[in-house]
Amino acid sequence: MADLADALRANFASCGVFFRDTTLPEAVLARYRPGLLLREPTFCDVSHRVGGFVAPHRYLVFSANARVLPDAEGWGLCLWPRGRIFKVLDQVSDGRYAQVTLLEIPEHLIEVFLTAEPNTIERAYAGHGRDLFEELRNAPPVPELDTDRWRDRLTYPVGVDDEGRYFPLYRPGGYRSDGNGPPLVHVVRHLTHTLLDAGAYADAEAQVRAAVEAARPFADRSPETLAALLVTQSDLHIRMADHRAAETDLHEAFHLYRRLDEDRLPVADVLSSLGHLYQSTGDDAAAERHHLHSLGIRRRVAGERDVTVIPTLVSLGALCEGQNRFPEARQWLAEARDIAREIGHPESPVLLNNLARLHQATGQFEAAERDLCSALANLAPESRGTQQLTLLANLAEVRAARGQATEALRLLTEVIARHRETVEQFGSFASEEQRLAMLRVARNRLAQYVSLVLASFSDQPEHVRRLADLILDWKGLGIDALARDRDALASGGHPQLRPMLDELGRLRAWIARRRLDGPDPRDPHGSAEELRRATWQLRELEKALARALSVARTDRPSAVDATAVARATPSGAVTVEFLRYAPFDFHAVRSQGDRPWQPHRYLAVVLTPARPDRPVLVDLGAARTIDELVAGVRTQLTGYREHPADGRADAAERLHDAVFEPLRAAIGDSRRLLLAPDGELLRLPFEVLPDRNGGRLIDGYTISYLTATRDLLRLHAAARPTTGPPLVVAAPDFDLGGVPSVRRPLLPLEGARQEGEVVGRLLGVPPSLAGEATKTLVERTSSPLVLHFATHGFVLRHQPPLPPEEFTPGMTIRPADPDREMLVLNGILATPTAFVPAEDNFARLTGKGLANPLLRTGLALAGANTWLEGDEAPPAAGNGILTALEVTELTLAGTELVVLSACDTGLGDVEPGEGVLGLRRSFLIAGARTLVMSLWKVPDEPTRHLMEHFYRLLRDGRSRVEALREAQLLTRESWPAPRHWGAFVCQGDDGPLPGLPPAVLDSEG
Repeated sequence: MADLADALRANFASCGVFFRDTTLPEAVLARYRPGLLLREPTFCDVSHRVGGFVAPHRYLVFSANARVLPDAEGWGLCLWPRGRIFKVLDQVSDGRYAQVTLLEIPEHLIEVFLTAEPNTIERAYAGHGRDLFEELRNAPPVPELDTDRWRDRLTYPVGVDDEGRYFPLYRPGGYRSDGNGPPLVHVVRHLTHTLLDAGAYADAEAQVRAAVEAARPFADRSPETLAALLVTQSDLHIRMADHRAAETDLHEAFHLYRRLDEDRLPVADVLSSLGHLYQSTGDDAAAERHHLHSLGIRRRVAGERDVTVIPTLVSLGALCEGQNRFPEARQWLAEARDIAREIGHPESPVLLNNLARLHQATGQFEAAERDLCSALANLAPESRGTQQLTLLANLAEVRAARGQATEALRLLTEVIARHRETVEQFGSFASEEQRLAMLRVARNRLAQYVSLVLASFSDQPEHVRRLADLILDWKGLGIDALARDRDALASGGHPQLRPMLDELGRLRAWIARRRLDGPDPRDPHGSAEELRRATWQLRELEKALARALSVARTDRPSAVDATAVARATPSGAVTVEFLRYAPFDFHAVRSQGDRPWQPHRYLAVVLTPARPDRPVLVDLGAARTIDELVAGVRTQLTGYREHPADGRADAAERLHDAVFEPLRAAIGDSRRLLLAPDGELLRLPFEVLPDRNGGRLIDGYTISYLTATRDLLRLHAAARPTTGPPLVVAAPDFDLGGVPSVRRPLLPLEGARQEGEVVGRLLGVPPSLAGEATKTLVERTSSPLVLHFATHGFVLRHQPPLPPEEFTPGMTIRPADPDREMLVLNGILATPTAFVPAEDNFARLTGKGLANPLLRTGLALAGANTWLEGDEAPPAAGNGILTALEVTELTLAGTELVVLSACDTGLGDVEPGEGVLGLRRSFLIAGARTLVMSLWKVPDEPTRHLMEHFYRLLRDGRSRVEALREAQLLTRESWPAPRHWGAFVCQGDDGPLPGLPPAVLDSEG
């Protein structure tokens, strides 16, 4: 590389200045952040003629390489060839006009300009650009340029496409590895981290993903290049809270570097990143092992007091602080600060932040605030990524602790708004798993906001309303985004995505089958590797579909607020949003034994159409008490013991007093309730709770359920696609294709056959029974008006890992997660992992080894026993098990009603703020407007009678929720115990059922 001063003189001494005026969308204009390197892949027209603006936005470009073209029009036309690279120096605006100042960079000088710190030539040209802006913004335009013919040549932006996405900096045809071509690793690292610092996750993901794909074919020749890019990609994944993807990246990078030499600084970087990863997942012991190993390499290779040692010392200090090992934390951080001062290195924002956290933990709030303010001041001006968000959130905590509640609330408001932007970005490129991970991170900040408002502003209506708005906007955000994606696809306006959707469905079905089958005993390693590859392909396909949809969609969801939800609530009804959250104590001093995060509580937001701008917040109390009462009530009603449970006989009365009685004042005289539960309340049908008059809530209230109250807005706005005839699937032949055994897992359901025949008659269709009730039939059905199942359902608990103290000599164990790669350092297993007994290995339909909750819930169809006993059912039956994962692939857009007349179909893993990960969620994602399901095992005969009443009442014009309530009351007359009639709940659209065939309406049954 040439000397910097010589390089600058040789290449920029005679730069010309060029102009390109155009009109850009504001979102595209905002992409031009100082410090970014951009590549323009097409030819680029500019003019060398100086004059005033002829459009609102101007590119002012300094370059020594523009080609002057013959110009009969007087335009001063100049042109850059394809693939030129520019650095954004500045952006300035006066309200009327905005100017982006660019400097063209020769490829061989890219490394000089990668630094975020402007060099001499950049500062000079940026200043000259501002002078020209002031001089020309009020000047008259050049007449020849103030023409449509000239403006028509300049319609596209420079360095980005029309949607504002950055073009890759490297050449699409690959890159040279001889040192003479563009330094791919440095360029991508620079661009990715600049974009991440600016909070542009989607752009960063696109850049680093494309670079990794480009580098893979050259891995044997240049392993360091791919390894460095994988480390960059892992940083993105860590910031996205996608810990599994980050671990996979880092393990691959480690093995690539180890081909060369293990004692190298890049290996130390990988180990440090793994340390950060495990620290963020709460595995502090593994984090410390990796950081100490990294520190040893750095000290051996670079020296005890080298600048490269500082970040690892800071990480160890942060780790010890998080474990309340305050003297050790102080020692590590002091050593890092001493080295920085000794070598004249500026104190990084990360070091200052961790010093502030140590001060905060020991009650030195003023010192913590001082360090955080210094850290924010040391950030680059354009930095808007996770680092700035962390600093702002930490500053909010400290200012709240110092009694500055208003300022703390302002900071938290900004942090949450930025998290909301990030979650919206994730919808444009991330997999569903990545979206959920980011939502979990953001909800911690929401919990802090809730805590601060309730502690300091609960008597101020404006703050209460804003808090209600935030809760309603965040609750159910993930499933709402998936539902909107489905609606966009169901509209039929994106036929180009059909091949991608078909492949997505094929992969999900294959993974579901292989997960349930377990590894091939003839080649367990090969089958596990095949499953890993398929899972990776599925994630990449989900991300590709999200990117394609983000381009195809023209609408963007707006924020949900309490007023909109209240106005969407039916007249005379009341909507209640429940939130399970962990309160945060801003005044906690951890060195004195205090805990900032307190035990979870339940909060309710009550909304009525009569008072749309007056939400009411109701604190319901400790979540542990309520959760144990829910388990106790379920035990009393069903006879099945659940742990932990409050087993006292008055559990139902106490639960009523805990979760319903506090709401009465806000509910008032309304008898129509729309409830959006959270946490363990999702497993409770409120209707069975006792009331104050000796009856139950079902006697006085009509209750329906929502995943989140935002569902009301989507249901009102959603179009109703064309539907097909109803489909009734009942009493499958579980032994189809096999020989019935004495101890078969699933017994026949004679009551289900009778139920199917009655429901089919009421809906005017023949039911699919016995051998016809197959998985293929369900998967090939498109948007039936009603989809009714009468069969066995299942929900499997995730098997907990075996605690180390339960290991015994001679026991064979295996990793609980078979997809995870293990890393060994110095002969010791370094990857934190949990183990289960080997004999539990993927037993069919036991849930053991099945991490995905959508594979642990489902419905049994024809051939299920045959598959469960290790045989093969006929092809149409498949494995006879329809999992919740496979349900997401059903085509149910336009399906008005899905009824799951089966056991436990409303249960599954609870995802805070997102509902139940199981059949409940999957049928709604697939498109069903309403879901009727059970929350415990239901007896055969009462269920058949309940369903017959339900469909007769629908036929008579009752709404869905009214029909279910009246059917339950009628069933109660013959079977008074709530376990016989109380399990079923109605979720989603609770209105009348349109589209029943006239013949059915005229039928007497």
